[in-house]
Amino acid sequence: MNGPANITLEVTNQCHLDCDHCYLETNRNLDELSVDEIEACLLAHLETHDVESFVITGGEPLLRPDIDEICEMIAPRVEELRLLTSLSTRDAGSLVAELPIDALNVSVDGPRARHDAIRGEGTFDRVLENLRRIDRSRLNEVYLNCVVSSYNEEAFPDVLEAVDPLADTVGFQLQTWARPDDVARSAERLDCDEGTFMLPAVPDHPATPSTVTENVQEVRERGERSSTTVRVFPPGISDAVIHEWFGSGEREQMRGCQTIYRRPLVGPEGDVYPCPFVRQSMGNVRDEPLSEIWTGRSIEQFRQRLSETGLLPICSRCACSA
Repeated sequence: MNGPANITLEVTNQCHLDCDHCYLETNRNLDELSVDEIEACLLAHLETHDVESFVITGGEPLLRPDIDEICEMIAPRVEELRLLTSLSTRDAGSLVAELPIDALNVSVDGPRARHDAIRGEGTFDRVLENLRRIDRSRLNEVYLNCVVSSYNEEAFPDVLEAVDPLADTVGFQLQTWARPDDVARSAERLDCDEGTFMLPAVPDHPATPSTVTENVQEVRERGERSSTTVRVFPPGISDAVIHEWFGSGEREQMRGCQTIYRRPLVGPEGDVYPCPFVRQSMGNVRDEPLSEIWTGRSIEQFRQRLSETGLLPICSRCACSA
Protein backbone atom coordinates (compact mmCIF):
# COMPACT_ATOMS: atom_id res chain seq x y z
CA MET A 1 0.00 0.00 0.00
CA ASN A 2 1.30 3.45 -0.93
CA GLY A 3 0.93 6.51 1.26
CA PRO A 4 -2.61 7.89 1.58
CA ALA A 5 -4.08 10.00 -1.19
CA ASN A 6 -6.85 11.35 1.07
CA ILE A 7 -6.00 13.11 4.33
CA THR A 8 -8.03 14.81 7.05
CA LEU A 9 -6.30 17.24 9.39
CA GLU A 10 -7.89 18.56 12.59
CA VAL A 11 -6.11 21.87 13.04
CA THR A 12 -7.69 22.67 16.40
CA ASN A 13 -9.75 21.25 19.23
CA GLN A 14 -11.32 24.62 19.97
CA CYS A 15 -14.99 25.25 19.21
CA HIS A 16 -17.42 27.99 20.21
CA LEU A 17 -20.43 25.65 19.95
CA ASP A 18 -21.64 22.77 22.12
CA CYS A 19 -23.82 20.65 19.84
CA ASP A 20 -25.59 17.72 21.48
CA HIS A 21 -24.85 15.25 18.70
CA CYS A 22 -21.14 16.12 18.33
CA TYR A 23 -18.70 13.30 19.09
CA LEU A 24 -15.70 15.52 19.85
CA GLU A 25 -14.46 16.54 23.28
CA THR A 26 -13.62 20.11 22.40
CA ASN A 27 -11.83 22.98 24.11
CA ARG A 28 -9.23 20.83 25.82
CA ASN A 29 -5.79 22.36 26.28
CA LEU A 30 -3.86 20.61 23.51
CA ASP A 31 -0.38 21.11 22.10
CA GLU A 32 -1.62 21.77 18.58
CA LEU A 33 0.67 21.46 15.59
CA SER A 34 2.03 24.87 14.65
CA VAL A 35 2.24 26.09 11.06
CA ASP A 36 5.95 25.29 11.05
CA GLU A 37 5.27 21.79 12.36
CA ILE A 38 2.57 21.17 9.75
CA GLU A 39 5.07 22.22 7.12
CA ALA A 40 7.83 20.03 8.57
CA CYS A 41 5.62 16.99 9.19
CA LEU A 42 3.25 16.93 6.21
CA LEU A 43 4.70 18.84 3.27
CA ALA A 44 7.17 16.11 2.37
CA HIS A 45 4.24 13.73 1.94
CA LEU A 46 2.26 16.23 -0.11
CA GLU A 47 5.22 16.85 -2.40
CA THR A 48 5.99 13.18 -3.01
CA HIS A 49 2.46 11.75 -3.24
CA ASP A 50 -0.56 12.61 -5.37
CA VAL A 51 -3.06 13.76 -2.75
CA GLU A 52 -6.55 13.81 -4.23
CA SER A 53 -8.36 15.27 -1.24
CA PHE A 54 -7.13 17.16 1.80
CA VAL A 55 -9.75 18.09 4.40
CA ILE A 56 -9.17 20.71 7.10
CA THR A 57 -11.47 20.50 10.08
CA GLY A 58 -11.57 20.91 13.87
CA GLY A 59 -13.13 21.80 16.33
CA GLU A 60 -13.89 24.97 14.46
CA PRO A 61 -10.94 25.51 12.09
CA LEU A 62 -11.76 29.19 11.59
CA LEU A 63 -10.79 29.78 15.22
CA ARG A 64 -7.16 29.17 14.27
CA PRO A 65 -5.73 32.69 13.78
CA ASP A 66 -3.28 31.25 11.25
CA ILE A 67 -5.81 29.25 9.22
CA ASP A 68 -4.95 31.35 6.17
CA GLU A 69 -1.28 30.35 6.43
CA ILE A 70 -2.20 26.68 6.75
CA CYS A 71 -4.47 26.77 3.69
CA GLU A 72 -2.00 28.74 1.60
CA MET A 73 0.71 26.19 2.37
CA ILE A 74 -1.40 23.12 1.54
CA ALA A 75 -3.55 24.30 -1.39
CA PRO A 76 -0.88 24.30 -4.15
CA ARG A 77 0.18 20.76 -3.25
CA VAL A 78 -3.17 18.91 -3.38
CA GLU A 79 -5.84 18.35 -5.99
CA GLU A 80 -8.65 19.52 -3.72
CA LEU A 81 -8.53 21.39 -0.43
CA ARG A 82 -11.83 21.20 1.45
CA LEU A 83 -12.73 23.13 4.61
CA LEU A 84 -15.26 21.78 7.15
CA THR A 85 -16.78 24.51 9.30
CA SER A 86 -19.93 25.57 11.14
CA LEU A 87 -19.54 28.96 9.38
CA SER A 88 -21.15 30.51 12.44
CA THR A 89 -18.54 32.95 13.72
CA ARG A 90 -19.39 36.54 12.83
CA ASP A 91 -16.52 37.02 10.38
CA ALA A 92 -16.59 33.50 8.91
CA GLY A 93 -17.90 34.52 5.49
CA SER A 94 -15.30 37.22 4.96
CA LEU A 95 -12.53 34.94 6.19
CA VAL A 96 -13.52 31.98 4.00
CA ALA A 97 -13.80 34.28 1.00
CA GLU A 98 -10.05 34.94 1.28
CA LEU A 99 -8.93 31.33 1.76
CA PRO A 100 -7.47 29.37 -1.19
CA ILE A 101 -9.83 26.42 -0.79
CA ASP A 102 -11.55 24.38 -3.48
CA ALA A 103 -14.62 23.21 -1.58
CA LEU A 104 -16.57 24.08 1.54
CA ASN A 105 -18.57 21.86 3.90
CA VAL A 106 -20.96 23.66 6.25
CA SER A 107 -23.06 22.17 9.04
CA VAL A 108 -26.76 23.10 8.88
CA ASP A 109 -29.24 21.25 11.08
CA GLY A 110 -32.20 23.57 10.61
CA PRO A 111 -34.50 25.18 9.51
CA ARG A 112 -33.90 28.10 11.82
CA ALA A 113 -35.65 27.00 15.02
CA ARG A 114 -34.20 23.50 14.99
CA HIS A 115 -30.72 24.60 13.96
CA ASP A 116 -30.58 27.24 16.68
CA ALA A 117 -31.87 24.78 19.30
CA ILE A 118 -28.95 22.48 18.47
CA ARG A 119 -26.17 25.00 17.80
CA GLY A 120 -27.15 28.19 19.58
CA GLU A 121 -29.50 31.13 19.14
CA GLY A 122 -28.82 33.22 16.05
CA THR A 123 -26.42 30.74 14.44
CA PHE A 124 -28.74 29.83 11.55
CA ASP A 125 -29.09 33.41 10.31
CA ARG A 126 -25.36 33.91 10.77
CA VAL A 127 -24.61 30.86 8.62
CA LEU A 128 -26.86 32.11 5.82
CA GLU A 129 -25.38 35.59 6.04
CA ASN A 130 -21.87 34.16 5.78
CA LEU A 131 -22.83 31.90 2.87
CA ARG A 132 -24.02 34.95 0.94
CA ARG A 133 -20.57 36.53 1.31
CA ILE A 134 -18.84 33.66 -0.46
CA ASP A 135 -18.23 33.67 -4.20
CA ARG A 136 -19.42 30.18 -5.16
CA SER A 137 -18.08 30.53 -8.69
CA ARG A 138 -14.53 30.00 -7.47
CA LEU A 139 -15.38 26.84 -5.53
CA ASN A 140 -15.92 23.32 -6.84
CA GLU A 141 -18.68 22.75 -4.30
CA VAL A 142 -20.53 24.29 -1.40
CA TYR A 143 -21.81 21.30 0.54
CA LEU A 144 -24.25 21.66 3.43
CA ASN A 145 -24.41 18.72 5.83
CA CYS A 146 -27.48 18.03 7.97
CA VAL A 147 -27.21 15.44 10.75
CA VAL A 148 -30.54 13.62 11.08
CA SER A 149 -31.33 12.97 14.72
CA SER A 150 -34.13 13.11 17.27
CA TYR A 151 -33.53 16.88 17.47
CA ASN A 152 -34.69 17.54 13.91
CA GLU A 153 -36.40 14.34 12.73
CA GLU A 154 -39.67 16.11 11.88
CA ALA A 155 -38.14 19.18 10.25
CA PHE A 156 -34.97 18.24 8.37
CA PRO A 157 -36.58 18.21 4.87
CA ASP A 158 -37.25 21.94 5.28
CA VAL A 159 -33.50 22.56 5.17
CA LEU A 160 -33.70 22.38 1.37
CA GLU A 161 -35.98 25.39 1.04
CA ALA A 162 -34.22 27.28 3.83
CA VAL A 163 -30.79 27.21 2.15
CA ASP A 164 -31.85 27.44 -1.50
CA PRO A 165 -30.03 28.69 -3.58
CA LEU A 166 -26.92 28.97 -1.37
CA ALA A 167 -25.52 25.46 -1.87
CA ASP A 168 -24.58 23.08 -4.64
CA THR A 169 -25.25 19.98 -2.54
CA VAL A 170 -27.19 19.22 0.64
CA GLY A 171 -26.41 15.97 2.41
CA PHE A 172 -28.57 14.30 5.06
CA GLN A 173 -26.58 11.99 7.31
CA LEU A 174 -28.07 9.71 9.95
CA GLN A 175 -26.62 10.48 13.36
CA THR A 176 -23.67 8.27 14.30
CA TRP A 177 -23.95 6.85 17.81
CA ALA A 178 -23.33 3.72 19.87
CA ARG A 179 -24.84 1.94 22.84
CA PRO A 180 -22.66 1.61 25.97
CA ASP A 181 -22.52 -2.13 25.33
CA ASP A 182 -21.19 -1.49 21.81
CA VAL A 183 -18.41 0.64 23.28
CA ALA A 184 -17.54 -1.91 25.97
CA ARG A 185 -17.34 -4.81 23.54
CA SER A 186 -15.32 -2.76 21.04
CA ALA A 187 -12.83 -1.85 23.77
CA GLU A 188 -12.50 -5.51 24.68
CA ARG A 189 -11.88 -6.43 21.05
CA LEU A 190 -9.07 -3.89 20.70
CA ASP A 191 -7.81 -4.30 24.28
CA CYS A 192 -8.07 -0.58 24.89
CA ASP A 193 -9.83 1.92 27.14
CA GLU A 194 -13.45 2.79 26.35
CA GLY A 195 -12.37 6.43 26.08
CA THR A 196 -10.60 5.49 22.84
CA PHE A 197 -13.95 5.67 21.06
CA MET A 198 -14.98 9.25 20.49
CA LEU A 199 -18.63 9.11 19.52
CA PRO A 200 -21.94 9.91 21.22
CA ALA A 201 -23.58 7.23 23.33
CA VAL A 202 -27.17 6.22 22.62
CA PRO A 203 -29.35 9.35 22.57
CA ASP A 204 -31.82 9.79 25.42
CA HIS A 205 -34.54 9.86 22.79
CA PRO A 206 -33.42 8.16 19.55
CA ALA A 207 -35.13 9.38 16.42
CA THR A 208 -38.39 7.69 15.48
CA PRO A 209 -37.69 5.30 12.56
CA SER A 210 -41.06 5.82 10.88
CA THR A 211 -40.65 9.62 10.99
CA VAL A 212 -37.13 9.47 9.59
CA THR A 213 -38.21 7.02 6.88
CA GLU A 214 -41.05 9.27 5.77
CA ASN A 215 -38.88 12.37 5.70
CA VAL A 216 -35.96 10.70 3.92
CA GLN A 217 -38.41 9.84 1.16
CA GLU A 218 -39.59 13.45 1.17
CA VAL A 219 -36.09 14.91 0.77
CA ARG A 220 -35.45 12.51 -2.10
CA GLU A 221 -38.65 13.67 -3.81
CA ARG A 222 -37.85 17.33 -3.18
CA GLY A 223 -34.36 16.72 -4.51
CA GLU A 224 -35.77 15.55 -7.82
CA ARG A 225 -37.46 18.94 -8.20
CA SER A 226 -34.56 21.03 -6.96
CA SER A 227 -31.50 22.46 -8.68
CA THR A 228 -29.58 21.50 -5.53
CA THR A 229 -28.12 17.99 -5.46
CA VAL A 230 -29.50 15.93 -2.57
CA ARG A 231 -27.61 13.05 -0.98
CA VAL A 232 -28.61 10.74 1.87
CA PHE A 233 -26.04 8.89 3.97
CA PRO A 234 -25.57 6.02 4.23
CA PRO A 235 -26.04 5.92 0.42
CA GLY A 236 -29.06 3.96 -0.77
CA ILE A 237 -30.22 3.35 2.78
CA SER A 238 -33.42 1.31 2.99
CA ASP A 239 -36.39 1.65 5.32
CA ALA A 240 -35.30 -1.53 7.08
CA VAL A 241 -31.84 -0.15 7.81
CA ILE A 242 -33.33 3.11 9.14
CA HIS A 243 -35.40 1.05 11.59
CA GLU A 244 -32.30 -0.92 12.62
CA TRP A 245 -30.24 2.26 12.87
CA PHE A 246 -32.48 3.94 15.43
CA GLY A 247 -33.49 0.72 17.15
CA SER A 248 -32.00 -0.68 20.33
CA GLY A 249 -30.12 -3.66 18.91
CA GLU A 250 -26.91 -4.08 16.96
CA ARG A 251 -27.09 -4.04 13.20
CA GLU A 252 -25.87 -7.36 11.87
CA GLN A 253 -25.24 -6.59 8.22
CA MET A 254 -22.23 -4.32 7.76
CA ARG A 255 -19.95 -3.99 4.79
CA GLY A 256 -16.22 -3.46 5.13
CA CYS A 257 -14.75 -0.06 5.97
CA GLN A 258 -12.69 1.82 3.38
CA THR A 259 -11.77 4.69 5.69
CA ILE A 260 -9.13 2.63 7.50
CA TYR A 261 -7.38 2.06 4.17
CA ARG A 262 -7.94 5.37 2.40
CA ARG A 263 -8.13 8.36 4.76
CA PRO A 264 -5.97 8.86 7.83
CA LEU A 265 -7.08 11.43 10.38
CA VAL A 266 -4.27 13.57 11.77
CA GLY A 267 -5.33 15.02 15.12
CA PRO A 268 -4.45 18.48 16.44
CA GLU A 269 -1.37 17.15 18.24
CA GLY A 270 -0.14 15.10 15.29
CA ASP A 271 -1.48 11.68 16.26
CA VAL A 272 -2.63 9.57 13.31
CA TYR A 273 -5.91 7.71 13.72
CA PRO A 274 -7.52 5.08 11.47
CA CYS A 275 -10.99 6.57 11.92
CA PRO A 276 -12.59 9.73 13.36
CA PHE A 277 -14.31 7.63 16.03
CA VAL A 278 -11.45 5.27 16.93
CA ARG A 279 -8.87 7.44 18.64
CA GLN A 280 -6.20 4.76 18.92
CA SER A 281 -3.00 6.42 17.76
CA MET A 282 -1.03 4.58 15.11
CA GLY A 283 1.87 7.00 15.42
CA ASN A 284 2.60 10.71 15.45
CA VAL A 285 3.75 12.83 12.51
CA ARG A 286 6.08 14.69 14.86
CA ASP A 287 8.03 11.43 15.20
CA GLU A 288 7.78 9.71 11.80
CA PRO A 289 6.48 10.39 8.27
CA LEU A 290 2.78 9.98 7.61
CA SER A 291 3.37 7.47 4.80
CA GLU A 292 5.39 5.23 7.13
CA ILE A 293 2.71 5.38 9.83
CA TRP A 294 -0.02 4.55 7.31
CA THR A 295 1.85 1.48 6.04
CA GLY A 296 3.43 0.58 9.38
CA ARG A 297 3.05 -2.31 11.76
CA SER A 298 0.44 -0.75 14.09
CA ILE A 299 -2.08 0.14 11.40
CA GLU A 300 -1.55 -3.16 9.57
CA GLN A 301 -2.24 -5.10 12.76
CA PHE A 302 -5.37 -3.01 13.32
CA ARG A 303 -6.65 -3.71 9.79
CA GLN A 304 -5.80 -7.39 10.06
CA ARG A 305 -7.72 -7.72 13.31
CA LEU A 306 -10.83 -6.19 11.76
CA SER A 307 -10.40 -8.30 8.65
CA GLU A 308 -10.29 -11.51 10.69
CA THR A 309 -12.96 -10.75 13.29
CA GLY A 310 -15.23 -8.29 11.48
CA LEU A 311 -15.96 -4.64 12.12
CA LEU A 312 -16.36 -3.38 15.67
CA PRO A 313 -19.76 -3.16 17.38
CA ILE A 314 -19.44 0.64 17.34
CA CYS A 315 -19.32 0.48 13.53
CA SER A 316 -22.96 -0.60 13.56
CA ARG A 317 -24.25 2.95 13.12
CA CYS A 318 -21.54 4.55 11.00
CA ALA A 319 -22.15 5.57 7.39
CA CYS A 320 -18.78 4.11 6.36
CA SER A 321 -19.93 0.59 7.22
CA ALA A 322 -23.53 0.76 6.03
